[in-house]
Amino acid sequence: MSSARAWMLLLAAGMLNACGGTNAAPADASSRGSGGAGGVTPMIAPPSGGTDGSVDTAAGGASGTAAGGADGTASDAAAPPPGASYVVPAGPDTPEGRYRIDSLSTEISGNDFRLDYKLPALLVGEEQSISLRGTLDAARRIATVSGDAGTATCDLMPGGDLILRCDENLTGINVDLDSVSETARATDPTHAPSLIAIAKRFASEPIGILEVR
Repeated sequence: MSSARAWMLLLAAGMLNACGGTNAAPADASSRGSGGAGGVTPMIAPPSGGTDGSVDTAAGGASGTAAGGADGTASDAAAPPPGASYVVPAGPDTPEGRYRIDSLSTEISGNDFRLDYKLPALLVGEEQSISLRGTLDAARRIATVSGDAGTATCDLMPGGDLILRCDENLTGINVDLDSVSETARATDPTHAPSLIAIAKRFASEPIGILEVR
């Protein structure tokens, strides 16, 4: 077993299932409005220059606003909880969305890398399975993967507090905005407009980041 692979096994035990292919243990996190949405824990933060303050629904329902004003920034929100998250970057008129992923599974076999998880109903309307396959580079750090759902580039040693980061373009997914709207209004009516706006933008520009910490 190579030193890079051993590093992954030691550092990412319980989250990245290198050579195992079993499901990663979900992180424990509480959030109002998480029931009925497949265990989704959204974190909403407005884009730079926004007017509705920074709201973090992933840290036990805590919320906050930007110091000295209402243009919340990432530094104003509580740090994301440990585990896997799917992040939809902020757009010109939409906040960043962060959704907990409970179903992550990864596997390394030789130079092959596989990634499986489910996008949450609060983002796409119904949980959708994502299955991506590809190969590691010579340094066994970067994996380029693809599948019916789209493509991704995954960094297995991103540094900081992350143990995996995948930049994804999921052109093969379907977003049911009516279902997203229904789920958002039922589970988190306060932030439903922002959640619906994020899903609408994701439907037209399905770019996101899978993070594991």
